[in-house]
Amino acid sequence: MHPLRSATTMSDQQAELLKSFRAFIQAAEDGAPIPPVDKHDLKALHQLCVDRAKRYCGKDGVISIEMTARACSPAANLPAVWCVIPTSLFLPPGLAR
Repeated sequence: MHPLRSATTMSDQQAELLKSFRAFIQAAEDGAPIPPVDKHDLKALHQLCVDRAKRYCGKDGVISIEMTARACSPAANLPAVWCVIPTSLFLPPGLAR
């Protein structure tokens, strides 16, 4: 494989994760409920967001699916955590899922 292509080629695992995110988002848009998520996963992803925002701006601060996976527990439903985190940031403590 060409050295420059290897840096931009998506692995099978990344492609499957992206497909699962897309399917989850489509189902949620179609009215499917978003399952509850573990508060520790929410806190971990929130902390990652805060840390990235302190160090980077614009596209350099983007949090990838892989970064989300590393921040959350192995059993986390990553698409659900990703969908819930924006609303949980604005809720008072105790009201977030």
